[in-house]
Amino acid sequence: MKSFQVIRLNVSSYQDPLFLQREKQSLESLGLRYCSTKEDLNDSPLILLTNTHTEISEIPDLLSKTELIVHPNSGYDNLSRDYSYIKSIPTIIGHEVRAHAVTEWILSSFFEASIKRPQHQSWDPTRKWDRTLLKEKEVVIFGLGHIGRMVRDILKTMGMKVSVVDPYQKNCYQSYKELEAKRYHALIVCCGLNEKNEGFLNKELFSHLSFDYFINGARGKLVNESDLKNYLIAHPQSKAFLDVFSTEPFQNEWRDFPQVICSSHIAGVYKDLDQEIINFEYRVLNDFLKLNDNEFAAKYSQQLLSSKLKEGVII
Repeated sequence: MKSFQVIRLNVSSYQDPLFLQREKQSLESLGLRYCSTKEDLNDSPLILLTNTHTEISEIPDLLSKTELIVHPNSGYDNLSRDYSYIKSIPTIIGHEVRAHAVTEWILSSFFEASIKRPQHQSWDPTRKWDRTLLKEKEVVIFGLGHIGRMVRDILKTMGMKVSVVDPYQKNCYQSYKELEAKRYHALIVCCGLNEKNEGFLNKELFSHLSFDYFINGARGKLVNESDLKNYLIAHPQSKAFLDVFSTEPFQNEWRDFPQVICSSHIAGVYKDLDQEIINFEYRVLNDFLKLNDNEFAAKYSQQLLSSKLKEGVII
C-alpha cells in the first residue's frame, strides 16, 4: 500500500488555534504523514486539503504529485476557476459539512423578515393579529443543490408556492424569464458561482422579479451590487439579508441602507464546525486508503467535483 503525505495550505479566520493540531492528530491515526509546511514534504504521493483561500494556480509543483484533493466546503468557485489544473485529480467536495448551517441561516433570515410576532405586556381583549399566512406567499429559489433542496422542501411543507430556477436540473425553470413578471415575497440565492452566472442577479432580473426580501448566503459575485442598491432605493420597504459580498471583507458599502442586514460570511459557521471538518476528512481519507479506485469513485460519485461539470462549467 502506498504511503501518503497530507498537507493543508490554508485555514480560515473562524477556526480555532488548535484546529491544525487536532487535524494532524486525527489524520496521523490513519497512518498518514501530516505536513505543516511545503518544506516538510518529501517525494511521497500527496493528499491536498483545501479551502476557499487555496489558489490552485499558484501550486503547480504540489499538484504534480497530488493524488487526491479534499475540499470540506460547500463553495468551490476557487477550484472551478482553475479546474484545468486539477481535472485529472479526484476532488471531493464537503457539502455535508455546512449545508444544514447555511440552510438554517437562510431560513432564520426568511422568518425574521416574514413574521412580526406581536408582544403584549398585558392581555389584549381584541386578540387580533392582522397577518397574511406564509402559505399565501410565493418564493423564488436560485439553485437546486444540497442547500436549495432543503430550503425548497421546508418552505413547500409550509404551503408556500416555491419556484426554482436552475438551468442544470430537471423540473426547474431554466431561466427566470420563464416566471411570471411580478412581485415575489422573497428571492433566495442557493447556487454556486461560475463564469456564466457572475452578476446575473442584476437590474434586468430585478425588473422582472421584484421582491419584498432578497436573501443571499451563496456568493457575493452572483449579484450586481450596484443594481441591488438601486432597487432598494426605489423600493424602500424591501429588505436584503446579505452574508456574502463581491469584495470581502465589506467596508461601508451598505452603511446608507438601513433595510440591508449584513453578516460576515458566517452562514456556514457553527460551534462544532472544526470537528465536523476533521470528521469528514477522516471518513474520506479512511475510505481512500481502504477502497480501490473504482469503489472509492462509486461511493463518492455525488461529491466528486467532476460530477458538477455541466455544459463546460462547474455548477
